[in-house]
Amino acid sequence: MQTTANPAANLNFNSLSIVSGTAGTITFRLYAWNSFTNNGWFRIAGRAALSDFGIATPELRMNGIITTTAINDTESNIVATSFDPAENIDYTNFSATSGLTTSNSIKIGEFTVQEGGDDLTDVDAVATILTDIEFSVTNSPNLAALAIFDGSTNISEATTVIENTVFTGISGITAPDNGSKTFDVYTTFNSVVTDNDQIQLTISSASAYALLGSTFDAFDAGATQIPILIDDNKIEVTATTLVFDQEPTNSFQFEIMNPNPTVNAVDANSNIDLDFNGTISVVSGGSLEPGFITYAITNGTSVLNTIVFF
Repeated sequence: MQTTANPAANLNFNSLSIVSGTAGTITFRLYAWNSFTNNGWFRIAGRAALSDFGIATPELRMNGIITTTAINDTESNIVATSFDPAENIDYTNFSATSGLTTSNSIKIGEFTVQEGGDDLTDVDAVATILTDIEFSVTNSPNLAALAIFDGSTNISEATTVIENTVFTGISGITAPDNGSKTFDVYTTFNSVVTDNDQIQLTISSASAYALLGSTFDAFDAGATQIPILIDDNKIEVTATTLVFDQEPTNSFQFEIMNPNPTVNAVDANSNIDLDFNGTISVVSGGSLEPGFITYAITNGTSVLNTIVFF
């Protein structure tokens, strides 16, 4: 513990020694006490020097040195392969919410664990054993499940996909000493999706079994991501029907109907086909003026903004 009565002081912890344990986490807590009155304030003053780090508001900056005690090498990484993802995916073909297989899901990425890094060389004589990995998932609300595969074997599965999806307790992804191991990521889709969204994965953290093998050079194993080109991993909604989004309402004679009725081009799950462009015609058995009106549908939506009855 170190204390100061000077709120402007820089605190230097010269003999601090905290052991995290294998692949562990260190949590720092900051306390303030001895306020002269009850309900006092603990404030962190803004420091002009912190602007060099892109910090515009008062912050607390901590820096220091971490010394690893790993008995094996820490040079391994994970890279994306040259796998070319599918384009314009018909999401309705992949709707399983659990128990993913290579048949009921679609492959969206492929990664390789490189033991010893890019040159596949390190000093120790042990493998790199992947135990945990976290993906940052772009457009995650579209996904029902995500799974890691070794060939056709489902190694680990997440049935709730969020922006940062974590797989823990992985078994079976091991890169041999000075070698590599490739694994695949498959996914399925929710019934409610957004047309043209593209799915991209970025590794935000990864851990290897340090007691029996090599570990990664960085906490994110190199932060590799799936390359996305043109229509790769893009969700495709195909309209099958037209539906009113804003239903027609009663309106005064000689006045344009308000709110304007709107029509969407949707698929069987009521998702809008944002690529649908065309025309629709409106006719009425009453005194519509004119009696036949054509409207454009642009990006899946048409606004009927001239409906008038005489």
